[in-house]
Amino acid sequence: MTDRRLSFDGAAAEYEIGRPGYPPALFEMLAERCSLSPGAHVLEIGSGPGQATEGLIEAGAIVTAVEPGERFARRLAERFELAVLNAFFEDVELEPESFDLAMSATAFHWVDHEIGLPKILDALRPGGWLALTWARFYDPEHPVAFTAASQPIMHRHVPEYRGALTPVEDESPWTERLGGAGFTEVESHRHPWTRTETTEQVIARFLTHSGPLSLDETGKQALVADLRQLCDDRFDGTVPQAYVTVTHLGRKPVSSAR
Repeated sequence: MTDRRLSFDGAAAEYEIGRPGYPPALFEMLAERCSLSPGAHVLEIGSGPGQATEGLIEAGAIVTAVEPGERFARRLAERFELAVLNAFFEDVELEPESFDLAMSATAFHWVDHEIGLPKILDALRPGGWLALTWARFYDPEHPVAFTAASQPIMHRHVPEYRGALTPVEDESPWTERLGGAGFTEVESHRHPWTRTETTEQVIARFLTHSGPLSLDETGKQALVADLRQLCDDRFDGTVPQAYVTVTHLGRKPVSSAR
């Protein structure tokens, strides 16, 4: 498990080019529902190079980022004013009741939730919130042509590839886990959004997924060539994409006794 978690750090450049950020509606919800505001102390778990961190910083939050990847951690420190803990979340020590909000964006499925959720609950102030967010790489209600066109290519090069069609939030019952860990006011939100991507962004995004990351250099180059041909020949290098951001919220009880 450790090797797989750290393997993403090797794609730090591709993450920054290809991975989509998160829509303004997500941070508006966190501001309205979860007290994301200037001066709020936010714990971010698995920050990567900062796709969600940027929105937290723009909201004026004081962010402590926990990121095990060395390249990701260095990039976070270069981009933002924040504290970076370069470690796996299971291993960090956090001051009890020191955060107003904890957030993990498309990362918490790599954390042992039986360790991570109690640790977050302890680190939150009474009444503080947890937001577990995932980027869903397609919108089933608004399908785009590229999703269907790219699947045969991915399956040819990475036979075990499940891709966007198996969304992580449907695989794991996070709302049940939050309630079982002691969080209250558990609820889920979906924010659909779109963006147009260049060929280079599409290729970089695919190279951040675990299947393509496991390919040797020859295999990666063959995949890249086929994706490039699809993007350039069929979509003229401008690829419309539809995403859904799924967020599960839970609140630490105000009268919680530690």
